[in-house]
Amino acid sequence: MSDRLAKPSCLIVASAATAGVSAQSFLHCFTLASSAFNLQVATPGGKPIDFVDVNEGNTRWIQDFRMKSYASPAKLESIDGARYHALLIPNCPGAVTDLANSGYLAKILQHFSAESKPICAVGQGVAALCCATKEDKSWVFQGYSLTGPSVYELVRQPNFASLSIIVEDFVKDSGATFSASSPDAVHVVLDRHLVTGQNDNSTLPAVQNLLILCNVRDGDSTTALFQCLMFLSMEKFSLISNLNFAWHNLRLLVLIALQFMSSVMSFSQGLEVSVQTLGKDQMDIESTKLLNVVQADMEVPARSIRVPLQRLEQDESKGMRSFLGC
Repeated sequence: MSDRLAKPSCLIVASAATAGVSAQSFLHCFTLASSAFNLQVATPGGKPIDFVDVNEGNTRWIQDFRMKSYASPAKLESIDGARYHALLIPNCPGAVTDLANSGYLAKILQHFSAESKPICAVGQGVAALCCATKEDKSWVFQGYSLTGPSVYELVRQPNFASLSIIVEDFVKDSGATFSASSPDAVHVVLDRHLVTGQNDNSTLPAVQNLLILCNVRDGDSTTALFQCLMFLSMEKFSLISNLNFAWHNLRLLVLIALQFMSSVMSFSQGLEVSVQTLGKDQMDIESTKLLNVVQADMEVPARSIRVPLQRLEQDESKGMRSFLGC
């Protein structure tokens, strides 16, 4: 109970439309954010989430999630934005149908913008931000830099011709700056308190930046850095452990993991010192550095790890010293 009370609250807003939420993006959002926040899921009308792109890798998690009490969304119409420290919108193909026109979500976004509270939107969930217009019809995020699904990604959808909002066009027409990378590439933009990710593949680094922003806002950037880098270390260890090599070398995995964890902690401590030295005004720069490191590390192909492990099998003692740098 005390741990729950100590955590800040994060609101996850999802679409209630048919095939409205990406299963993989939601999984990453919920799993990573739950380590730092007390989470509340909300949808228009409190309707159940209809997941799309459910596959063998996420089916079990989705089934387990539906069995939990917190899987029942709250009504977006009853949400008081002042109760939450952060706002997270996963990749929601259905956002253009309901969230992009929600007056209730608009009020929440206006509050978050006025208080400079961290906001993170991923993929087609960025379309949900389009509802946040002021009384003079200007957009709350005018002058910001954002990303979202590119036209090249949207055109692959069967309903492209019927989309009521093209995020790229809306952002540019509303006085903001839009950027996108290659289709399906990892691309995240951080501008002040707003984090946006281009697509499903950008979910993880986008949420990691949200964690950093929240902890810096609360004066504890060390916690966020450690959480993000710990998650990354587990991702790499999982990749190594899934490679096919002799079981007698299993003890090498432990040594490899320990060596990587040591480098993770050294990097975290070094970046924390730089953050304290530069001050919070420079945190955007430091967050971008971390994002670049995270993206580069996650994009390392499996073969770059497999080759050293093959050498370890040929000469275990010599290979271990070479790979671990000891």
